[in-house]
Amino acid sequence: MKQEKLYLYFHGIGDSLIFSTILYYLGKKSGEKFLVGSPHPEIYKGNPYVRHLPVKTHRAAVLWRKILKSVGYINFYEYINYTHEGDVPKKHIINLLCERVNLKDVPERTKIFLTDKEKKNNPLPKSLKPWLGIQSTGNKVTTKNKNWSVEKFQDVANNLKEKYSLVQFGSFDDPPLNVDLNLCGKVSIRESFAALAQCTYFIGQVGFLMHAAASVKVPAVIIYGGFEAPWQSGYNYNINLYNPVPCAPCWIWGDCPNSNVCMKEISSDDVLEAFSKLELKYNR
Repeated sequence: MKQEKLYLYFHGIGDSLIFSTILYYLGKKSGEKFLVGSPHPEIYKGNPYVRHLPVKTHRAAVLWRKILKSVGYINFYEYINYTHEGDVPKKHIINLLCERVNLKDVPERTKIFLTDKEKKNNPLPKSLKPWLGIQSTGNKVTTKNKNWSVEKFQDVANNLKEKYSLVQFGSFDDPPLNVDLNLCGKVSIRESFAALAQCTYFIGQVGFLMHAAASVKVPAVIIYGGFEAPWQSGYNYNINLYNPVPCAPCWIWGDCPNSNVCMKEISSDDVLEAFSKLELKYNR
């Protein structure tokens, strides 16, 4: 019986997209295939070097790990994390994850594996203006400290609606923006990749959508604030608005002791100026 490596990676959906990418390049180099347990099997779907366990919970993955090890199907398993010398990463999390699995060539962007049918789906209708992706908020369950401002996002949308058709991405309970199309909670995770691929640009925050836009090669303005820094999770081809206040990057998941000043100091004009630079940079 051929034995395989098992990785258990129970982190966010954007983190899973990064780890799937790393396993793709690791498998491409070594010829190996890997078993993965995570809450996001839809992200690993189509990756030729990954087989996802039929589980979504940590408890179920642990049970499978015990079974597979007892029958000799796996010869190695590891719980993957990117913490490094404490809770605040000292390097880019892609670099840290590459170190965990001994991948020397660090990928520059994430990779999603859509089928030809999924690519041709075209969730966005035809428009006389180019599509611009935008969001109003991020994951509020994990932390509120990555969130900017719904009102400021709306102000940005209002200033760009003459030139672009705007589509909002996010979860079903995200505050709606006054835009041309709201896809929040109306498309699947994999459909969101196909929709983002139809956009010329994206404006948003740190999180899954930032990593998803990178995977479909859509340039973005990303509002970082100070929870984390671009050198910890960002992409150089984006324009990243980081506010280096004294407490940043803090990685404080609970209530911010400084009233989220790092986010509040970033204005809608700052984002619009950054977007103008993005347009000049890519001239799409």
